[in-house]
Amino acid sequence: MLVVLVGILIFFVVSKRIMAAFVALSGFVGFHLIELFGKYFVDHPPPPQFLLRTQDIVAFPQFHVRQEFSYPSGHSGRALFIATILLILIWQQKKWSPALRAIACCVVVSYVGLMLLSRIYLGEHWLSDVIGGAMLGTGLACITGAFLVGKGKGGHLPKYKVEIKRVS
Repeated sequence: MLVVLVGILIFFVVSKRIMAAFVALSGFVGFHLIELFGKYFVDHPPPPQFLLRTQDIVAFPQFHVRQEFSYPSGHSGRALFIATILLILIWQQKKWSPALRAIACCVVVSYVGLMLLSRIYLGEHWLSDVIGGAMLGTGLACITGAFLVGKGKGGHLPKYKVEIKRVS
């Protein structure tokens, strides 16, 4: 989590998108606050211990730690948060050929797909946990993405003019 946070900040500060960095930081922190709220207050237990595929790696049963609730999946949310921002940034690269952009997008989507499937396959989360985390991460990344697609050097939201016309 800390590595991702530092990576996001370094990228946006180096690219001189300070407003996008602030929004990304706010979205990332907001994601974790919502995730913690879900894990502590939403009554949604994780899969049972016998479904865990990683339980026999090291046979130390006295060190068994299991969370009470598992909704939403933090791994899924973080993966989708980062992937959504990466997809927006890849698609904005006008210097890249369309084929290179498509390949980069396929790599990102494949990674995320494997991440989401691994959470279920390894028995760490139910499908609903993964879907909830994915929706949360994607939603907050789309808000950050709105600051990335705007015109201008800073990547702020486009300005709209509201006119009220009287119809006779």
